[in-house]
Amino acid sequence: MDTCLSKFEELKQRAEKLQYNDLNEQDDIMRKTSMYVTNCFENKEQLLKDLEEISFYPLYPIANPLSGYNERAWEQGRQELVNFLDTRIEELKLKNEIIRNAKADTIVNHSGMSPITGGKIIGNDSKYQHGVNWSWVVPTLIVLFGGSFWFGFYVGTTRFDSEKNQLYNENIMLKEQIDSFRQTK
Repeated sequence: MDTCLSKFEELKQRAEKLQYNDLNEQDDIMRKTSMYVTNCFENKEQLLKDLEEISFYPLYPIANPLSGYNERAWEQGRQELVNFLDTRIEELKLKNEIIRNAKADTIVNHSGMSPITGGKIIGNDSKYQHGVNWSWVVPTLIVLFGGSFWFGFYVGTTRFDSEKNQLYNENIMLKEQIDSFRQTK
């Protein structure tokens, strides 16, 4: 990783110094960047695609050299390349840091100390070494989902029953009013 990091840092310095229309230097930087991406990264297909999308030329070339359009396109491509290389450098630094931390955790775990509590690990069945105890998690989740479903069903049924009772009582009152209205006629 350190070799890759130093190579990308060197390419970034060269890209920052890249002069307008220096096609040989630009070609060399792009080819070496492609080679190092292929050899240093696992997700190389996407990175190579991103690299290929960097363009140093305008979509429509302008013949008038006074317009500055070609120079702006070159500068934009150069800056995109510098940003691409800078991102790869940060990615490599992050990977190096993760590897260093993993090695430190491995050293701590081999010494018989827990990285979480700092205490001794007893036996091979420690929760710090094996992750999630699924025989406990799955039944708990099933109980929680079942309880949630039952509670929702209970609340919905109770609410429906109370509305049904209210409508029933209103219906009885309407029947009584209709009967009393018929009797008065």
